[in-house]
Amino acid sequence: MHPKRFTFFVDCALDLVFLVDETGSVGSDNFDLFKDFIFRVIEFLNIGPDDDQVGVATFATTAKTEFYLDAHLNKSSLLQAVQNISFLHPGLSITSRGLKHVADNFYNSTRGDRSGVPNVLVLLTDGNPLHPQIAKAEAEALKNRGVEIFVLGTSENTDRQNLLDIATDSEHVMTFSDFGKLDNPSFVLELLHKLMSICTTM
Repeated sequence: MHPKRFTFFVDCALDLVFLVDETGSVGSDNFDLFKDFIFRVIEFLNIGPDDDQVGVATFATTAKTEFYLDAHLNKSSLLQAVQNISFLHPGLSITSRGLKHVADNFYNSTRGDRSGVPNVLVLLTDGNPLHPQIAKAEAEALKNRGVEIFVLGTSENTDRQNLLDIATDSEHVMTFSDFGKLDNPSFVLELLHKLMSICTTM
């Protein structure tokens, strides 16, 4: 069983949103690997109204809220909610619509966003945005609001510059050669290190 959080992680509250690629190229099996990855990240977080809050949205041709930041304020409920996400609307990789959906629906007080708490977005994707310049502009709008954006994407058939254009900086980009790497515990820990480093810059 995992500990709630390693002692070498700096402890602070985060308002953390996962934006998950649900395009046809991902497919249901790899989508489940995205879900498993999110599940394992959450296992290491302290979930609660005064600790970490997590929301999830999915995107393909359109974007959808799976649950908001304040929907699940204990770990068991949150983990169950992640398991219940279904691969329902595969389509094109219009990442810009996913980013705009997060901007419009998640980082506001009516949906659980908290004043003074870092806003963080983790994009999980398998490829290039269909409209990269629009995706870049939507990401810039989020960054201008103070949202830290991490991008986790496959390195196969992907232009790294497209990932860099969305992420806060190069340290916020993590690539995997194939979906199997998402099963590697070190990949989970790498993201957790990066997330917790936000606390030291507050």
